[in-house]
Amino acid sequence: MASSKGCFKNGCFGCLGLLALVLVVMGIIALMGWKDSRNTLPVDTVLTPEGPRTVPDNALFRRGGLVRLNLSEGEFRLKPAAAGEGLRVDAVYDDAMYDLEQGFTVMPDSTWEYQLDFQQTKTGLRAFMRAIFSKGPNTRLTVYLPRDIPIDLDARAAKGGLDVELGGLRVRQASLEANLGGLALGVDEPLAQPMQSLRLKVGVGGLEADDLGNASPARLDINCHMGGAEVGLAGAWLNDCRARLELDMGGMEINVPEGMKLVDGWPDEPLSGEQEVDSGVPVLYFEKHTKRGEIEFTR
Repeated sequence: MASSKGCFKNGCFGCLGLLALVLVVMGIIALMGWKDSRNTLPVDTVLTPEGPRTVPDNALFRRGGLVRLNLSEGEFRLKPAAAGEGLRVDAVYDDAMYDLEQGFTVMPDSTWEYQLDFQQTKTGLRAFMRAIFSKGPNTRLTVYLPRDIPIDLDARAAKGGLDVELGGLRVRQASLEANLGGLALGVDEPLAQPMQSLRLKVGVGGLEADDLGNASPARLDINCHMGGAEVGLAGAWLNDCRARLELDMGGMEINVPEGMKLVDGWPDEPLSGEQEVDSGVPVLYFEKHTKRGEIEFTR
Protein backbone atom coordinates (compact mmCIF):
# COMPACT_ATOMS: atom_id res chain seq x y z
CA MET A 1 0.00 0.00 0.00
CA ALA A 2 2.84 2.36 0.93
CA SER A 3 4.60 1.54 -2.34
CA SER A 4 1.43 2.36 -4.27
CA LYS A 5 1.11 5.70 -2.50
CA GLY A 6 4.71 6.47 -3.34
CA CYS A 7 4.12 5.76 -7.02
CA PHE A 8 0.98 7.90 -6.91
CA LYS A 9 2.95 10.73 -5.35
CA ASN A 10 5.68 10.46 -7.94
CA GLY A 11 3.02 10.51 -10.66
CA CYS A 12 1.53 13.70 -9.23
CA PHE A 13 4.93 15.38 -9.07
CA GLY A 14 5.58 14.27 -12.64
CA CYS A 15 2.29 15.76 -13.84
CA LEU A 16 2.94 18.99 -11.95
CA GLY A 17 6.41 19.21 -13.45
CA LEU A 18 5.04 18.69 -16.95
CA LEU A 19 2.35 21.30 -16.36
CA ALA A 20 4.93 23.78 -15.09
CA LEU A 21 7.08 23.15 -18.17
CA VAL A 22 4.10 23.75 -20.48
CA LEU A 23 3.26 27.00 -18.67
CA VAL A 24 6.86 28.18 -18.92
CA VAL A 25 6.97 27.43 -22.66
CA MET A 26 3.66 29.21 -23.24
CA GLY A 27 4.89 32.16 -21.20
CA ILE A 28 8.04 32.39 -23.30
CA ILE A 29 6.02 32.25 -26.54
CA ALA A 30 3.61 34.90 -25.24
CA LEU A 31 6.55 37.12 -24.27
CA MET A 32 8.08 36.70 -27.73
CA GLY A 33 4.74 37.57 -29.33
CA TRP A 34 4.46 40.66 -27.15
CA LYS A 35 8.01 41.75 -27.97
CA ASP A 36 7.38 41.13 -31.68
CA SER A 37 4.38 43.45 -31.69
CA ARG A 38 5.56 46.01 -29.14
CA ASN A 39 6.93 48.69 -31.43
CA THR A 40 5.41 47.67 -34.76
CA LEU A 41 2.64 49.35 -36.67
CA PRO A 42 0.73 47.83 -39.60
CA VAL A 43 1.66 48.82 -43.12
CA ASP A 44 -0.96 51.11 -44.64
CA THR A 45 -0.23 51.29 -48.34
CA VAL A 46 -1.83 52.15 -51.66
CA LEU A 47 -0.67 50.22 -54.72
CA THR A 48 -1.18 51.52 -58.24
CA PRO A 49 -0.06 48.84 -60.70
CA GLU A 50 1.48 49.74 -64.07
CA GLY A 51 -1.85 48.81 -65.62
CA PRO A 52 -4.61 48.69 -66.42
CA ARG A 53 -5.45 52.38 -66.64
CA THR A 54 -8.29 54.14 -68.41
CA VAL A 55 -6.55 55.34 -71.57
CA PRO A 56 -9.10 55.67 -74.41
CA ASP A 57 -6.43 55.82 -77.14
CA ASN A 58 -4.53 52.77 -75.92
CA ALA A 59 -5.69 49.69 -77.84
CA LEU A 60 -3.84 47.38 -75.43
CA PHE A 61 -5.93 48.31 -72.41
CA ARG A 62 -9.16 48.62 -74.40
CA ARG A 63 -8.84 44.92 -75.20
CA GLY A 64 -9.12 44.13 -71.54
CA GLY A 65 -7.45 41.49 -69.46
CA LEU A 66 -7.52 39.21 -66.44
CA VAL A 67 -7.42 40.24 -62.78
CA ARG A 68 -6.28 37.27 -60.70
CA LEU A 69 -6.32 37.51 -56.88
CA ASN A 70 -5.03 34.87 -54.43
CA LEU A 71 -5.85 35.99 -50.89
CA SER A 72 -5.55 34.50 -47.42
CA GLU A 73 -6.07 35.52 -43.77
CA GLY A 74 -7.88 38.85 -43.78
CA GLU A 75 -10.87 40.96 -44.76
CA PHE A 76 -11.03 41.31 -48.54
CA ARG A 77 -13.19 43.67 -50.62
CA LEU A 78 -13.56 44.20 -54.35
CA LYS A 79 -15.43 47.28 -55.55
CA PRO A 80 -15.70 49.65 -58.55
CA ALA A 81 -13.14 52.42 -58.78
CA ALA A 82 -14.20 56.02 -59.27
CA ALA A 83 -14.98 57.09 -62.83
CA GLY A 84 -11.79 57.54 -64.83
CA GLU A 85 -9.57 55.71 -62.33
CA GLY A 86 -7.57 52.58 -63.03
CA LEU A 87 -6.88 49.53 -60.91
CA ARG A 88 -5.89 50.38 -57.33
CA VAL A 89 -5.19 48.35 -54.19
CA ASP A 90 -5.47 49.63 -50.61
CA ALA A 91 -3.93 47.35 -47.99
CA VAL A 92 -3.50 47.47 -44.21
CA TYR A 93 -1.40 44.62 -42.80
CA ASP A 94 1.56 43.64 -40.65
CA ASP A 95 4.47 43.18 -43.05
CA ALA A 96 6.26 40.97 -40.51
CA MET A 97 3.43 38.43 -40.76
CA TYR A 98 2.13 38.87 -44.31
CA ASP A 99 3.60 39.02 -47.79
CA LEU A 100 2.03 40.99 -50.65
CA GLU A 101 3.25 40.47 -54.21
CA GLN A 102 1.84 41.79 -57.47
CA GLY A 103 2.68 41.50 -61.13
CA PHE A 104 1.49 42.85 -64.47
CA THR A 105 2.12 40.91 -67.67
CA VAL A 106 1.27 41.62 -71.30
CA MET A 107 0.30 38.36 -73.00
CA PRO A 108 1.27 37.29 -76.57
CA ASP A 109 -2.23 38.16 -77.84
CA SER A 110 -1.80 41.73 -76.48
CA THR A 111 -4.20 41.17 -73.60
CA TRP A 112 -2.84 41.63 -70.09
CA GLU A 113 -2.91 39.85 -66.73
CA TYR A 114 -2.65 41.43 -63.30
CA GLN A 115 -1.94 39.07 -60.39
CA LEU A 116 -1.92 39.83 -56.68
CA ASP A 117 -0.90 37.33 -53.99
CA PHE A 118 -1.50 38.10 -50.32
CA GLN A 119 -0.46 35.37 -47.88
CA GLN A 120 0.37 34.99 -44.20
CA THR A 121 4.04 34.10 -43.78
CA LYS A 122 4.08 33.45 -40.01
CA THR A 123 1.89 30.76 -38.51
CA GLY A 124 1.59 28.86 -35.25
CA LEU A 125 1.31 29.93 -31.63
CA ARG A 126 3.86 32.73 -31.89
CA ALA A 127 1.92 34.34 -34.74
CA PHE A 128 -1.28 33.92 -32.73
CA MET A 129 0.27 35.71 -29.74
CA ARG A 130 1.60 38.48 -31.98
CA ALA A 131 -1.89 39.03 -33.37
CA ILE A 132 -3.32 39.23 -29.83
CA PHE A 133 -0.80 41.86 -28.71
CA SER A 134 -0.86 43.82 -31.98
CA LYS A 135 -1.82 47.49 -31.66
CA GLY A 136 -3.07 47.92 -35.20
CA PRO A 137 -6.44 47.36 -36.92
CA ASN A 138 -7.53 44.11 -38.53
CA THR A 139 -5.78 42.99 -41.69
CA ARG A 140 -7.75 44.21 -44.69
CA LEU A 141 -7.28 44.65 -48.42
CA THR A 142 -9.49 46.47 -50.93
CA VAL A 143 -9.14 46.14 -54.70
CA TYR A 144 -10.73 48.89 -56.82
CA LEU A 145 -11.62 47.64 -60.30
CA PRO A 146 -11.68 50.00 -63.33
CA ARG A 147 -15.13 50.82 -64.72
CA ASP A 148 -14.19 51.45 -68.36
CA ILE A 149 -12.05 48.40 -69.12
CA PRO A 150 -13.32 44.88 -69.96
CA ILE A 151 -11.99 42.43 -67.40
CA ASP A 152 -12.17 38.79 -66.44
CA LEU A 153 -12.04 38.27 -62.69
CA ASP A 154 -10.63 35.31 -60.75
CA ALA A 155 -10.61 35.90 -56.97
CA ARG A 156 -9.91 33.24 -54.35
CA ALA A 157 -9.87 33.75 -50.58
CA ALA A 158 -8.38 30.75 -48.76
CA LYS A 159 -9.18 32.10 -45.28
CA GLY A 160 -11.21 35.20 -44.56
CA GLY A 161 -14.30 36.95 -45.85
CA LEU A 162 -14.70 38.07 -49.46
CA ASP A 163 -17.04 41.01 -50.15
CA VAL A 164 -17.55 41.88 -53.83
CA GLU A 165 -19.52 44.63 -55.60
CA LEU A 166 -19.64 44.49 -59.41
CA GLY A 167 -22.28 47.12 -60.22
CA GLY A 168 -21.44 49.31 -63.23
CA LEU A 169 -18.31 47.39 -64.25
CA ARG A 170 -17.43 45.70 -67.55
CA VAL A 171 -16.81 42.21 -66.16
CA ARG A 172 -17.08 39.59 -68.90
CA GLN A 173 -16.71 36.56 -66.65
CA ALA A 174 -15.97 36.06 -62.97
CA SER A 175 -14.99 33.22 -60.66
CA LEU A 176 -15.30 34.03 -56.94
CA GLU A 177 -14.27 31.48 -54.32
CA ALA A 178 -14.12 31.52 -50.51
CA ASN A 179 -12.65 28.37 -49.02
CA LEU A 180 -13.01 29.15 -45.30
CA GLY A 181 -15.19 32.21 -44.71
CA GLY A 182 -18.19 33.99 -46.14
CA LEU A 183 -18.73 35.26 -49.67
CA ALA A 184 -20.95 38.29 -50.31
CA LEU A 185 -21.73 39.55 -53.82
CA GLY A 186 -23.77 42.55 -54.87
CA VAL A 187 -24.61 44.07 -58.26
CA ASP A 188 -26.35 47.31 -57.35
CA GLU A 189 -26.55 48.61 -60.93
CA PRO A 190 -26.53 46.95 -64.38
CA LEU A 191 -23.21 46.05 -65.92
CA ALA A 192 -22.13 47.65 -69.17
CA GLN A 193 -22.88 44.35 -70.93
CA PRO A 194 -24.22 40.92 -69.90
CA MET A 195 -21.70 38.56 -68.34
CA GLN A 196 -20.68 35.43 -70.19
CA SER A 197 -20.38 33.45 -66.97
CA LEU A 198 -20.46 33.82 -63.19
CA ARG A 199 -19.10 31.15 -60.84
CA LEU A 200 -19.57 31.26 -57.06
CA LYS A 201 -17.99 28.64 -54.80
CA VAL A 202 -17.95 28.43 -50.99
CA GLY A 203 -16.19 25.73 -48.96
CA VAL A 204 -17.14 26.32 -45.32
CA GLY A 205 -19.16 29.48 -44.75
CA GLY A 206 -22.16 31.38 -46.01
CA LEU A 207 -23.00 32.79 -49.43
CA GLU A 208 -25.11 35.91 -49.95
CA ALA A 209 -25.63 37.25 -53.47
CA ASP A 210 -28.06 40.01 -54.45
CA ASP A 211 -29.38 41.52 -57.70
CA LEU A 212 -27.63 39.07 -60.01
CA GLY A 213 -30.07 40.05 -62.75
CA ASN A 214 -28.06 43.26 -63.17
CA ALA A 215 -25.11 41.08 -64.19
CA SER A 216 -27.36 39.05 -66.52
CA PRO A 217 -24.97 36.06 -66.75
CA ALA A 218 -25.58 33.59 -69.57
CA ARG A 219 -24.06 30.88 -67.37
CA LEU A 220 -24.36 30.73 -63.57
CA ASP A 221 -22.57 28.12 -61.43
CA ILE A 222 -23.10 28.02 -57.66
CA ASN A 223 -21.33 25.43 -55.50
CA CYS A 224 -21.70 25.32 -51.71
CA HIS A 225 -19.95 22.62 -49.69
CA MET A 226 -21.06 23.41 -46.13
CA GLY A 227 -23.20 26.34 -45.03
CA GLY A 228 -26.21 28.36 -46.09
CA ALA A 229 -26.74 30.29 -49.31
CA GLU A 230 -29.18 33.07 -50.18
CA VAL A 231 -29.17 34.13 -53.82
CA GLY A 232 -31.34 36.90 -55.29
CA LEU A 233 -31.89 37.07 -59.05
CA ALA A 234 -33.62 40.45 -59.21
CA GLY A 235 -32.36 43.01 -61.70
CA ALA A 236 -32.37 44.01 -65.36
CA TRP A 237 -32.08 40.67 -67.16
CA LEU A 238 -31.08 41.04 -70.82
CA ASN A 239 -30.82 37.35 -71.72
CA ASP A 240 -31.76 33.88 -70.56
CA CYS A 241 -29.55 32.07 -68.05
CA ARG A 242 -28.36 28.50 -67.70
CA ALA A 243 -27.65 27.67 -64.03
CA ARG A 244 -25.98 24.74 -62.30
CA LEU A 245 -26.68 24.60 -58.56
CA GLU A 246 -24.66 22.25 -56.31
CA LEU A 247 -25.06 21.79 -52.55
CA ASP A 248 -23.31 19.27 -50.31
CA MET A 249 -24.62 20.17 -46.85
CA GLY A 250 -26.91 22.97 -45.68
CA GLY A 251 -29.60 24.98 -47.41
CA MET A 252 -29.74 27.11 -50.55
CA GLU A 253 -32.51 29.59 -51.31
CA ILE A 254 -32.84 31.08 -54.80
CA ASN A 255 -35.15 34.10 -54.96
CA VAL A 256 -36.55 34.40 -58.48
CA PRO A 257 -38.25 37.63 -59.64
CA GLU A 258 -41.89 37.43 -60.70
CA GLY A 259 -41.10 38.18 -64.32
CA MET A 260 -38.68 35.28 -64.75
CA LYS A 261 -39.65 31.83 -66.02
CA LEU A 262 -38.23 28.67 -64.41
CA VAL A 263 -37.38 25.61 -66.52
CA ASP A 264 -35.98 22.41 -64.98
CA GLY A 265 -33.20 21.27 -67.32
CA TRP A 266 -30.86 22.93 -69.80
CA PRO A 267 -31.79 23.78 -73.39
CA ASP A 268 -30.34 21.74 -76.23
CA GLU A 269 -28.48 24.73 -77.68
CA PRO A 270 -25.94 26.68 -75.62
CA LEU A 271 -26.86 30.19 -74.56
CA SER A 272 -24.72 33.19 -75.43
CA GLY A 273 -24.28 36.36 -73.43
CA GLU A 274 -25.66 38.36 -76.37
CA GLN A 275 -28.91 36.39 -76.73
CA GLU A 276 -31.91 38.61 -75.99
CA VAL A 277 -34.90 37.34 -74.07
CA ASP A 278 -38.03 36.35 -75.99
CA SER A 279 -41.01 38.65 -75.44
CA GLY A 280 -39.16 40.40 -72.64
CA VAL A 281 -39.46 37.36 -70.33
CA PRO A 282 -36.10 35.94 -69.17
CA VAL A 283 -35.83 32.19 -68.61
CA LEU A 284 -33.76 30.45 -65.92
CA TYR A 285 -32.81 26.96 -67.07
CA PHE A 286 -31.46 25.10 -64.05
CA GLU A 287 -29.98 21.83 -62.86
CA LYS A 288 -29.90 20.92 -59.15
CA HIS A 289 -27.42 18.58 -57.49
CA THR A 290 -27.67 17.96 -53.73
CA LYS A 291 -26.22 15.46 -51.21
CA ARG A 292 -27.36 16.35 -47.69
CA GLY A 293 -29.17 19.61 -48.22
CA GLU A 294 -32.08 21.29 -49.97
CA ILE A 295 -32.28 23.84 -52.77
CA GLU A 296 -35.45 25.92 -52.70
CA PHE A 297 -36.84 28.46 -55.17
CA THR A 298 -38.88 31.37 -53.82
CA ARG A 299 -40.65 34.34 -55.37
